[in-house]
Amino acid sequence: MRKVKLFLMLLASFGVFSMAAQNEAEAAVVMDTEDNDVFDQATVFSVGDTINGNIAEKPDSNDVDIYKFTLTEEGRLNLKMTAYMQYNTIIIYNSDGEQLWYTDRNEWNSNTGFLRDEYSIDLLAGTYYLKISGYRDYDSTYYWSTGNYTLETNFVNANSNTYEPNNSFAEANEIILGNTVNGQVAKTATDDYDFFKFNISQDGEVYLKMTAYMQYNTMIIYDNDGNQLWYTDRNEWNSNTGFKSDDYNIDLLAGTYYLKISGYRDYDSTYYWSTGNYTLETNFTSANTNIQEPNNSFAEAKEITLDSEVNGQIAMNDSYDIYKFTMNASDSIDIDMASYMQYYCLNLYDSDGKELWYTDRNEWNSNTYIRKDSHTIALTEGTFYLKVTGYRDYDSTYYWSTGNYTFLISKHQEAVEIKNEEVEESNDNNITDNNIVTAKPKMSKKKLTLKKGRSAYLTVLNATGTIKWKSANKKIATVSSSGLVTAKKKGKTVVTAKVNGKTVKCKITVKK
Repeated sequence: MRKVKLFLMLLASFGVFSMAAQNEAEAAVVMDTEDNDVFDQATVFSVGDTINGNIAEKPDSNDVDIYKFTLTEEGRLNLKMTAYMQYNTIIIYNSDGEQLWYTDRNEWNSNTGFLRDEYSIDLLAGTYYLKISGYRDYDSTYYWSTGNYTLETNFVNANSNTYEPNNSFAEANEIILGNTVNGQVAKTATDDYDFFKFNISQDGEVYLKMTAYMQYNTMIIYDNDGNQLWYTDRNEWNSNTGFKSDDYNIDLLAGTYYLKISGYRDYDSTYYWSTGNYTLETNFTSANTNIQEPNNSFAEAKEITLDSEVNGQIAMNDSYDIYKFTMNASDSIDIDMASYMQYYCLNLYDSDGKELWYTDRNEWNSNTYIRKDSHTIALTEGTFYLKVTGYRDYDSTYYWSTGNYTFLISKHQEAVEIKNEEVEESNDNNITDNNIVTAKPKMSKKKLTLKKGRSAYLTVLNATGTIKWKSANKKIATVSSSGLVTAKKKGKTVVTAKVNGKTVKCKITVKK
């Protein structure tokens, strides 16, 4: 029995010794050799090793130590430098001798006689050289020191599912929307970035969720001809968590696209650069349009019929859609519009391309992400063109949005017969034409009661032109150019809106 126990103890001891020997082999201590001053004589080490070296006095030159290592996969090289010399510099080169990374101006603590620093460098798979010296460059004056150092090394795999090189359109990795991309922006001889290629067979919305473990990140989408369609930059991580996560929705037509990811940030014309890992989740939702592109000109306008619902999309590479319809007799029509864009604008033209009517400044409800309107327009017999865009013009500043929309053109229930004679009333753009009649403007509210300091919007229904707002007593209530009424003090006043020579009013009461 004692023999069996002794055997098991010996076996266990051998197992422990073998495991310790294996770990020691995996993470060795590498000693500096004094003939490693050039690339050809570099001392080889494996990541995970600890290097013990010395920068020595030399009669004919300043001593440097050069080491060589190989990464079989892309990832992050971690260095922990403890330098027992007054100054130290570390430089990393690629296999062609091009400098990729460095740290200098490192000076010891004169009380302790050493300096300890940790560094993380993101690198692709490949062979590299690491150079250690006692230099410090300060205001173009070089300082030099000698002494011992210990460099601990470690490597963390990026677990990337992309393949390098993918630094150009031609080298782009092809991805399928719905999959997740794990990638890395690394230190290379040139600023590194990753290109991806994807195809969508129908119009719709591309969803991207970017989680970047680098200080900055930028994404750009190009079309198949290399034209930039969309981008996001100035994205900086949370320094406490070490990452930043953002969601994006990009409306695109069917086609082939390229996505570029980098660690750039442009801030006041100063470029910042970072490296690190990222995870990109992708998805796609069809717009379910029932109109085929292109329809971006009068010649390409898609013909539609009354009482037929149209499902369309304004995309990053499709700024507007044009439709064509015919009126067989003079009649009033309703355009029932449901817009899933932040803004939308409709323009109506006759067959000669003359604008007859338009509506803009239509912004969605930020809670429901939709806006619904019904527009009534009286037309004569003829052919007309309807243009749909995602524009909004606000105080000469243009806003732009993309997304889906649905509209239906139908005959108005209370049809109005229009004779072929000039109409006195005009539309939003002060256009007078014998093809169109607009309904009389009407204030959205006849009376409005507000507490002091509160605000509310007024709108003019059937407004077909520039609206001029005015308060009879600005001390009681003011009104902005967009119809926002703000209560100032207790009292009563009247807010008027003038459009196309017509004036409509709302009685305002302000309470404490």
